[in-house]
Amino acid sequence: MSSANSPNIKAFLKTLKRENENYIPLAELGVHPKIKELFLGKRMTNLKDEVDFWYTAGYDYIKLQPKADFNPMKIGLDNNVSYNDDGTIFRKWASKIMG
Repeated sequence: MSSANSPNIKAFLKTLKRENENYIPLAELGVHPKIKELFLGKRMTNLKDEVDFWYTAGYDYIKLQPKADFNPMKIGLDNNVSYNDDGTIFRKWASKIMG
């Protein structure tokens, strides 16, 4: 990888701030895990693999995000949530007096 294509977080941040930079940083909102595995030639199993992919591919930042499951039935709301006949969620909110 040439130095012109090396990851450069400072150039990326300058671009986000609408400051002048001598090139357009390489950015991507998401890359499918299968594509990452094909690119690296191995399975993606840990944080180091993620860092290796984004760096080796020449991106100007490393996109990391926690895995989160926003399913209300899995975060302790099951006593306060039920389903309407049409499949939409009905929430049982606390009253002003009790909440």
